[in-house]
Amino acid sequence: LVLVLFGLFMMYSASYDDAIKNGHPHYYYLLWQLGGILLGFLLSLIVRLIPLKAMRKSFFFFCPIAALVNILMFFPGFREGSFFSLFSIRLFTIQSINSLAVISLISGTIMPIAKLNERNGIYFSIVALFVTLFVIGTALVGGAGPAFLLILVLFMMMVASGSKRRYAIFSFLFLSVTVLFILFVSPRVFADTAFSVYPVNDSTLYSESLFKSRLAINDGSLFGNGVGRGLYKLGEIEGVKSEYIFASICEEIGAFGSFFIFLFFLLYALIGARTAGRAYKRGNLPISGASLGLSMFISLEAGLSALFVAGYFPFPGLIMPFFSYSPGDEAIFVFISFILYRYVFFIGRANNDK
Repeated sequence: LVLVLFGLFMMYSASYDDAIKNGHPHYYYLLWQLGGILLGFLLSLIVRLIPLKAMRKSFFFFCPIAALVNILMFFPGFREGSFFSLFSIRLFTIQSINSLAVISLISGTIMPIAKLNERNGIYFSIVALFVTLFVIGTALVGGAGPAFLLILVLFMMMVASGSKRRYAIFSFLFLSVTVLFILFVSPRVFADTAFSVYPVNDSTLYSESLFKSRLAINDGSLFGNGVGRGLYKLGEIEGVKSEYIFASICEEIGAFGSFFIFLFFLLYALIGARTAGRAYKRGNLPISGASLGLSMFISLEAGLSALFVAGYFPFPGLIMPFFSYSPGDEAIFVFISFILYRYVFFIGRANNDK
């Protein structure tokens, strides 16, 4: 709730000028983001009626939806950057729906994967095929950043579940090489990465927004210039309310204020990891894998997004959960947080068999 509320506050600060320039009321993007939060709570209330054991099979729901979205994203009219668009309205990013599908798939099939042998080798191969397709779709549409985030979360889930190390390492290396291959084969993906590595103040060559984002971070210094007093958000940085919002945050509240934001993201990750550890000790591998995957997906995306804007991570395409403008993703983040809350509550109870 702290992340959601403060994220709304900072997103409004970064977006009101853009809203006015586009002919909207200054609170236009704020209302859409609020709509995403309310949708996330509504989905959470619906899922609350579903027993946790039934949620192990959630990949039968999420994977077909993610597969359909990946296919539609390659057709005109359904894609705006890395966002799935419908009737010219950005709904959610490709990495959010793909990550949700992969995390549910791995957590739902984690029991046989952890006890992998020759008899269920075909089973593992089918799961690996679907995961690979989702990673490839994420890389082609969303870029190398979201793809590597998905690979990292997947690797952590496999290691934490007790899977044999050689299978986890092989999966990590295979998927990483696949993304690197796409990086050098796809001109668009390669260009996006090149822009982030060599930002100069010339939009015809490299990313002007990324160059000015780093200037905004430097100007914010330790304590920032004050909330609402940022200057680079006033047309200097394109996408300042979404992919580059960390630059506006640093300019206004500085490194000191940003530290407290990521302290909450760190606590978010620790809660997920602690719940995963408790579930693993009880032999509940599905909840263990899902808790770790969901919490690390949100916390790592926040960290890698900030590192990209600051110039320490070369792969673009990530947004900052709860802060970047994306109503559909905001709904997914709230939904994920509610699921994680259910797991924390469930594992903390003495009777965990219901």
